[in-house]
Amino acid sequence: MERYVVPEEIQNTNLLLHGTAPVEVGEDVLEILREYESIIRVQKQGILKLRQDKFERRGFNPKENALVGTSREIREIRDLIFRLQHTDAPVLIMADTGCGKELIAQEIQRYSMRWDRTYIKVNCSAFPESLFESELFGYEPGSFTGASKQGKKGLFEAANGGTLFLDEIGELPVYLQAKLLRVLQEQEIIRVGGTEPIPVDVRIIAATNQDLRQLINEGKFRKDLYFRLNVIPVFLSPLRERKEDIPVLADYFLKRYCAKYDNFKDFTKSALDALRAYDWPGNVRELENIVERLVVWGTSEHLSRDDILMVTRFDRETPLRWFEPEHSTLPE
Repeated sequence: MERYVVPEEIQNTNLLLHGTAPVEVGEDVLEILREYESIIRVQKQGILKLRQDKFERRGFNPKENALVGTSREIREIRDLIFRLQHTDAPVLIMADTGCGKELIAQEIQRYSMRWDRTYIKVNCSAFPESLFESELFGYEPGSFTGASKQGKKGLFEAANGGTLFLDEIGELPVYLQAKLLRVLQEQEIIRVGGTEPIPVDVRIIAATNQDLRQLINEGKFRKDLYFRLNVIPVFLSPLRERKEDIPVLADYFLKRYCAKYDNFKDFTKSALDALRAYDWPGNVRELENIVERLVVWGTSEHLSRDDILMVTRFDRETPLRWFEPEHSTLPE
């Protein structure tokens, strides 16, 4: 008799074996168990190869992720995105302006089963209320003054089979929220001026920088639509609450803009400390803009704390400081 310990990789593959204690087995049983281990390993390698081939056909490396950061929150969102790749459930992304809601949506779509289908981004705050319905749902010929004689497909029809990203969903007019709810429930739309429902197959990803629960209490957002969208919630905190991400993001943007402008620079320790100390009201978007400004305007190859303080004060206190003679690099 020999003592057999179930390998961890086998326990992870077969939940019935998870946490199994070592057992005493005979030589013939041990031989069968070793053979089973070999089969599981071969199957696992085959699955990994198929997954790698699928990612390569999409044109990206799964080890590379556009969500830059080392915080627990970023790591959890990366893991969630990977686990969502086999579902079409609606996603609601909640984060402050400038945190990267659109980037999260792009990553969800990139890893999804609809990665090679149409992906349309809609900013709900960008359309005049009078045009919103016809843009989303389309219209029939002659539906209103100025309508095309051929009619027009809306964004839902244009995204059929793919993904529609509705950014700033909290800005959607209340009367259109009922129509969006119908699309989510019935998977069909009715054009403006039309009577016949048109089937659509669209995955919805929504995002907001507002507190939708507060909007519900104020009567500005439908509770039923909120729960229909909030199947998979994704929260991302402001950058000031993820201090560990700041130097990683700063280095990422610095490399990007140094390559873009062919202008090498690096951060000193004092510069990174200054970046961490700043509260970043504009979040990641502000950090990117500040780093680009440092690459373009900064006169020092090794960026210091003083460089950081100068460009952050530029935004908050002295907007004309860059144009004072002592800070100008232009000839007299």
